[in-house]
Amino acid sequence: MTISEIIYDIREIINSISDDSNISDQWLYYKMNNYREVVILDKYKQEPHIDPAWLLSVPVIKTIQANPADDPSITYVSVNISKAIIPEPISLPDDLGMIVTGSSGIIPYEKQSLTLLAQKAMIKEQIDNGMGYYARTGSRVLYLYPLSMEVKITMIPKDPLEIKVFENNTYRDRTLDDEYPIDSDSATKIVLMILQQDLNVKLKTINDLVNDSQDQFNLLNDGSTKPN
Repeated sequence: MTISEIIYDIREIINSISDDSNISDQWLYYKMNNYREVVILDKYKQEPHIDPAWLLSVPVIKTIQANPADDPSITYVSVNISKAIIPEPISLPDDLGMIVTGSSGIIPYEKQSLTLLAQKAMIKEQIDNGMGYYARTGSRVLYLYPLSMEVKITMIPKDPLEIKVFENNTYRDRTLDDEYPIDSDSATKIVLMILQQDLNVKLKTINDLVNDSQDQFNLLNDGSTKPN
C-alpha cells in the first residue's frame, strides 16, 4: 500500500461531505506518521512482535571517527569508535527493530549504553564472537565499536520519506507513490484516526459512505470501519 493510496481513502471520505481543497498531502502525511508511531507502539505493547511490514533498509551510511574535540559525548581520543548520523527511528524497548551491521553486512552490532561501549573501546576489548557494539544518543547519533567506515541499518523509521529507495542500481528519493511501511490493519486504523480525530468525521458517516461505494476505496470496507 503506497502513501498516495492511503491518502486517497481519506480524500474520498472528505470529498463526499465537504471541500478538502485546504488539506494538503503534506499535512495528511504528517498526520499519518504521527498515528503510525502511536499504532506501532500500541501494537507492540499488546504483543511484543516486530511486523516486517514496519521495517525499511537504510542505504549505507558513511561514518566518521569519534573525537572528543567536537563531540562532548566522547571523553577521550579513540581510533576505535566511529560515529554516524542516522534517520530517526521509532524507539521500541532495547531498540528492537534496529538491525545494525558493518559495511560488509557480516559483523552485527549489539546495543549497549554509550558508557559501556566507551569502556570496551578504552581497554581495547577484543571482539572474539564476531559481534560489535553500538550505542545511540538522542534520536539520530550512532556510535560503533569496533570502528567501521560504513554502516548498514534496518529500522522502523519515524519518517519513511527520509529513507531513499534503491532502484535501477541507484538510490532515489522516496515519494508518496512508494510503499508505506505499515501493515494493512494498522493503515486502516490510521485512516480512521485522522478522519475521526483530526477531521471530525463521525464513524457512522464513514460507515455509510463506505457501504455506499466500497469499490472506490483501497483500505476501507464494511468490516474495517466497525468499532473494535
